[in-house]
Order: sequence, then structure tokens, then C-alpha cells
Amino acid sequence: RTCLRQARKCCPGRNSQMRRCPAALKKGNNSVSRDPLLKVYGHIYPVDREFYDALARACADALPDETDIPVIEMDGDMARFSFEGAYFPVEETLEALAHGLKPEHKGKLDVLDLEGWRLTRHVFEAGRIKSSSASLNNVLDYSGH
Repeated sequence: RTCLRQARKCCPGRNSQMRRCPAALKKGNNSVSRDPLLKVYGHIYPVDREFYDALARACADALPDETDIPVIEMDGDMARFSFEGAYFPVEETLEALAHGLKPEHKGKLDVLDLEGWRLTRHVFEAGRIKSSSASLNNVLDYSGH
């Protein structure tokens, strides 16, 4: 397989959450009915328009199963993430978050990798991102429910 973006082996350095690059998936037939490979849910607040726009740009390459459902949306001063599909740009989104994160921001981003059967939680607090991961088999113990 060759990455259509940069004519090299498929996106070296990308994490295991994707099997093909976003450009390859967009060019190919991605309309096959299947369960989503990834689910991403989260929020961050308070968010101004500039920070929200940066997050929206970071999420632009996401490949959701339902294209009529927004990946990110504003709800007052909160940005909400809601995604199910083949590819979500986690690293790009975390970079945008790290760049705009201030001590007053609070929130989280949960990434459920259904293929790797893991939950990775990124918590935003006090101007920092703290990430941890656990098997989905232990998710209730892990998430504090």
C-alpha cells in the first residue's frame, strides 16, 4: 500500500488506530457497512471561537461513518467531540489542544480503539494533558464508574 498523500509506505509514524491513510480511505470505497473501528467522545471548556476553529481544523481529516453528524460542535462555551468511524486524527487534535490549552480549561477526550480493544483517556486540567490507557475489558474499573 502506498500513501496517496506523500507516495510512501502508508503514513509511517501514525499510530495503530488506522490501517490506511486518510487520503487513501477518501479515494477508496469506504461505504461498506461495518462496525466503526474507533469511537471518540469528549469535551473541553471554556472555549473561545479561535480555539474552537483550531480544533475543527485539527479534526478535518476525520472519516466518520455518518457524514451528517458533526465531529466537533460548539455548545455554549464548550467544544464537544463525537465520532464513530474509520479514522480520527488523534495526534493532530491533541497538538491543537496542547497549543491552545490554558490553566482554566477542563475536559477529556476518550478514544475507544475497538480493533485494539483499548480505551485511551486524555484529561485536560490545569493547562496540561494527562493520558492513560486500559483494556476495554477493564473500562468500568478504569473510568471510575
